[in-house]
Order: sequence, then C-alpha cells, then structure tokens
Amino acid sequence: QYIMTNEANSLVIKNICIFKNDGTLMHQIPKDNLPKIVGMDFIDEEYLVVFFQEGSFAMIDPHKGYMKRYNLGERFIGEVIVEAKVVDNSVVFYTHFNSNYKFYYIKNIFSLEYDHFHHSEIKTKPSFFLPISPRSSLSERLECLVTHATSGIHRMIEGKEEMILFNATAATSKFLKDLPDIKEIKLIGTSPSLEIDKQMMAFITKSLSLYVVSSDFKKVLMRKENCLGPDIDPKVLKRPMKLLWCSEDAIVVFHNKQFHIITRDNSYIKTYGSGVKGLLPCQEIDGIKIMSNNKCEILRTLPDFYINIFKLNSTAKSKDLYEAYEEYESRQASYENNILVDKKSLQDAVEQCIEAACFELNVNDQLRLLKAAHFGKTFLNPGNSTFDHNKFPQACELLRVIHAFRTERICRISSTKSKQTISVAIQDTQSSSFRRK
Repeated sequence: QYIMTNEANSLVIKNICIFKNDGTLMHQIPKDNLPKIVGMDFIDEEYLVVFFQEGSFAMIDPHKGYMKRYNLGERFIGEVIVEAKVVDNSVVFYTHFNSNYKFYYIKNIFSLEYDHFHHSEIKTKPSFFLPISPRSSLSERLECLVTHATSGIHRMIEGKEEMILFNATAATSKFLKDLPDIKEIKLIGTSPSLEIDKQMMAFITKSLSLYVVSSDFKKVLMRKENCLGPDIDPKVLKRPMKLLWCSEDAIVVFHNKQFHIITRDNSYIKTYGSGVKGLLPCQEIDGIKIMSNNKCEILRTLPDFYINIFKLNSTAKSKDLYEAYEEYESRQASYENNILVDKKSLQDAVEQCIEAACFELNVNDQLRLLKAAHFGKTFLNPGNSTFDHNKFPQACELLRVIHAFRTERICRISSTKSKQTISVAIQDTQSSSFRRK
C-alpha cells in the first residue's frame, strides 16, 4: 500500500521501511539520528544505498536489515550534496558551494572512491539530471545528462571533457552545430533498451513540448506540443511531473493524479485520471509499475500474439485453436473450425498460445492458454510439423519459477529492478494495443 504521509504515519516518517513485493513489512531502520537523505535506491546486488547530505552514505542489506555507514570525507560537510541517483553499482551526485553546482560520481560503490565530471561552472540549479549506465551509453562510460536553461543539456562523460548539446550558438564542433536546438528542458527519459541503435531519449520542455530523439542526439523522431493536452496551461503547473517509457513503444507523463500516454509515432494519445490520493510510478524493463494508495499495477504494451487470441472477431489461427480447445472442453466441437487439419497454421497457433501464456499474469488465464497449446500440440508430430516440443515444458518451468517467487514464503524484496506480482494490462482494441484491466 502506498501511504500518503501525515503526522499519524509515524512508522514511515521516522523509519526507512523495507517491504516484500507483496506488501509485507520486513525491516524498519530508525532515521532519528541520520542526516538528511538526498538519494536512495537499490544497486545491482540489491543492497539499498541511502545517500546523505553531508557526504556519507549507508548500505543496507534488505534481507537482514543490517546497515553500515561510510564517509566520503570532510569535503562535503561544507560542500553539501543536493541530490544523488543510483545506476548499476554507481552513484552520481551534485553539490552546491559558493553559488556553483558541481557533479561527482562513484564508479563502484564498493570502492569508496569518487571523482568529478569535467564541466564548466553551472550557476543555476539543474531542474533534472539523469545518470546513464556504461552498458547503454554511446561512450561506453558512465555518463550524466544535466538540463540547463540556455545550453539545453550538459553531457558529462566519465574521464572526458564536457560536451554541450542542443545549443547551436554554443557549438564548438560541426557535430554540435548539426544537433537539434532544444532549450529549457525540464525532464529527460531514456528508453529501457540496452541496445544503442534501438535506444531513444524523450525530453519535456518548460512549454510542455515533448521531443523524442535518437540515442546519438542527431535526429528528432517525434515532437508534440503541449503533451498534457490543450486544457492544461503550462503556467499553472506547480506539481512535479515524471517522464517514463512504457517499453520502447510509448512515453508516459505522470502529473498530479493523471498519467498521459503518447505512443512513439504520435498515433495514440490517452489520458487516464484516478480518484486516488497519488500515483508513484517506477520504470520496469517491459513497462511501468504504478502504485497508488490501494493497488500496484503494471502498464505495458500488449503484443499482437496476445491481442489476436482475445480480440473479438479476430481471424488469427491462435484464436481458432483457443476456441477449439474451449469447444472440446464443453463437448461442443465445431465442424467449421479446421485449425487441427492445417498443420502449419496449427504449429504457429500453438507457439503463440505458449508465448501468450508466458506473457499473461492471471494464473487461470495462463492455465487455459497452456491447456490450449497442449491440446493443439498433441496433433503435431515430426511427420507433419517441425514443432519443437521442448518449448512447452520450458514455458511451464519458467512459469513455475515465477509462481514460486509470488508465494508468501519466497517473496522478493521490493525494488525498482524487481517484477511485481499484481499487474494490469493495457489495451484499446479500436486504436492501439493498450488496455486497462
């Protein structure tokens, strides 16, 4: 449960609370004697890193609730840390001292060594910064993108000089002059793909213009003015927004109690409102985890093989197989359904039912899809098809492991990198593959 804090909620105000992903409270670490927290997230090894304003941080074992403190030195007592963010096993943070903002990074949190990014003086507090993992950066080094009112973006690279993006007037090379001129960027979001050629970046400006650009920053793939809709005046936006990617297919902007879905090709735009007190979204590799005061849901794109089975009036062979199985179960076989005769189509239908079962999150629907696939594969053999019968037991093994993690006994620690067990699928059958369930 996502609790809106108030004076009565002393548990979540006075403690760092660690939960299983079924909502069970595992540990609570008192923070009465701790400095101001400026950043907190899980690293790859699933330790919880808590960064403090005066240059120290704590590593918490979420399974045992054990906390150990570390100090980066006296430098940051006067040069206080404003904000810190975790990426992989690294931490990027920036400080404020003598009207200057300076960015640092810890390449490996276990080494306790920090260094600074090479960049010019930043006099204005950044509205947003985004660390990028070496696994998905163009330079294959730790990078950090920092918004700047006039320069557009400062691109900082580990061990290299600063590069200013999206400002032709400040360009120092032909490469920079050829970049699009995007100013007053307020939010940045990178698509979750780790493949550089598929990765994209989304920007929201002060005027609420949404840009999607390629990972090399050279090409604007999409632009949409006033991405929150024509009824919202940018001047009255006081609450913070959050920009996340739903897989590689759509950009989702969270504002107040609403979230706005804009597909990458700008062909589908939908606004969802909620009657809850607030929404807490977290990026997942295949979608977005959305927590409210009474639910935890998953927003994700439905693949065609899934839609074709359940969509009304679908002509897909996988739907024919699914219906043939249901007719067989009810002992009302249809003579018009000849899916079992056409072995090539039957093989494709069985494979799609297996894929749909692995994608489905409802246990009962998973079982029906697996039973439909098993029913179809009994009519396939090496003499009439090339179907790999190992696919079915492999899918069953995968789903067994997933169900084991969902049980109360084995539930994982809840982090932004782990999958939740309660979910929602998204579809609009008339215009796009998004559904709310």
